[in-house]
Amino acid sequence: MVTVNNSDYYNNIPAGRDLNNLPNNSNTGTTVGYQYDGLTEEDRFVQKVLQEHYDKVYKENLSHSDPMTYIESKYCDVTS
Repeated sequence: MVTVNNSDYYNNIPAGRDLNNLPNNSNTGTTVGYQYDGLTEEDRFVQKVLQEHYDKVYKENLSHSDPMTYIESKYCDVTS
């Protein structure tokens, strides 16, 4: 069995990052952890396209009367 010590990771979090003051929900537009800002223009474009695609799919899934049943049918039922 391998024992992993995460103390180095937690000790290297920037001092200004208060982990006890994170938002209660993910709708606030914040991210948890480090934010990588070395993206190229192409990376930003791909990120935007993917975000738009998944926003569209998310809204489509929620438009059904029972979203969980729809999602299970869509992704788990081979006859769907």
